[in-house]
Amino acid sequence: MLFILKGGEIWDGLGGDPYRADLLVDGGKIVQIAREINCEQAQQIDVEGCMILPGFIDSLNVYGCRGPGWGDNDLAEHRPGSTGIECGLCV
Repeated sequence: MLFILKGGEIWDGLGGDPYRADLLVDGGKIVQIAREINCEQAQQIDVEGCMILPGFIDSLNVYGCRGPGWGDNDLAEHRPGSTGIECGLCV
């Protein structure tokens, strides 16, 4: 499947500010990130106003919010394939 995520905010994990760009995906792999991508064969998906985190940030775990039986080593959850963990307040 070939598709373009159009106009999203790219967080690339390199430490810089996020930037607005398009992201071309072919067969489940990112093949291009650029300010403007035009490809007539690709399905266009408007993601303006959305953050794009290309698979390296674990934004689903809530560290520091452990319940009984959840273990006590949060870093054990930092599995290969992630280079960052999003931490926040558990309310």
